[in-house]
Amino acid sequence: MRNKIRVGLIVLAGIFGVSLTLWLVSQALGPIYFEYVSEIPMRMATETEILNDQPADVDVFRFDYNPNILVLTFATLQAQGHMLNRVAGLVEKAGLPPDRVATNPELNAAIKAEGVTEDTFYYGHDYSIVDLVRFFALASRDHVALTKEEEWLRALLRQVGWMQTSTLGAVISIPGPDAPTDVMMRAAILRHELAHGEYFSNRQYAAFVSRFWMTALTEHERSLFRAYLAAIGYRISNEDLVINEMQAYLIYTPDSRLFTPGVLGLSEGRSVSLRTMFLNDMPHGWLLCLRPDAPAVECRFPLEVRP
Repeated sequence: MRNKIRVGLIVLAGIFGVSLTLWLVSQALGPIYFEYVSEIPMRMATETEILNDQPADVDVFRFDYNPNILVLTFATLQAQGHMLNRVAGLVEKAGLPPDRVATNPELNAAIKAEGVTEDTFYYGHDYSIVDLVRFFALASRDHVALTKEEEWLRALLRQVGWMQTSTLGAVISIPGPDAPTDVMMRAAILRHELAHGEYFSNRQYAAFVSRFWMTALTEHERSLFRAYLAAIGYRISNEDLVINEMQAYLIYTPDSRLFTPGVLGLSEGRSVSLRTMFLNDMPHGWLLCLRPDAPAVECRFPLEVRP
């Protein structure tokens, strides 16, 4: 009996020690979130296969030309917003804090001030792994409770081993076919976001885009881009963000309802000249498939979306 008591006391002491350790860690590192998320399924997919997806909730793909781009397709704009709008606020949005995760009232006020809704705050999202890791680190630092959708996203990054700031990769998203976007607009959103994904995950391509920004565009044209992006709510103090948006809008947004160079004040002739220069000089890669003279061997699936 004494041995049983002694063993019982040792077990209790061990439990108390573990509990004390967990409490001390939580005080130092912030709240500990326990996730009950089974392994998230994902598969390799082409651009066309991603567009043909019919998500019941959210589906995950690795883009086949660049597996370091994860593509999320959402059944609804609302589900997309619940997961990613606060990330957008931290990374991209003027009027929201760049150094901490916004509260829900702050986010709602910013959405209202922009004259949109939670659903239409963004039609597509794109973030580097560095920015996503920073989002979760700041949330932990400031004891910010994550939504269930944000916790799911963190579980996804952990599953693929992308919770290090040294990871070169991107997570992008588009709404599903039932969103208030037609086939051509949804295809343009995906192409725009994939271009961002390439910028985040391909150092050679990002360096080329930065050189193009500094050498191909005039200072006046750069100021036109900054003014346009500021007008639609981007944090233009982040020069890398501005450069990334320039290439995605100017080169990879093939739907005039989403963007035309005329909104910047660029003439059609000048915009064609810039696009031609960009596509002629860009490094080898899957985005070369946009060139009308691209060799078929380089483009297994030249995307053609018709009304």
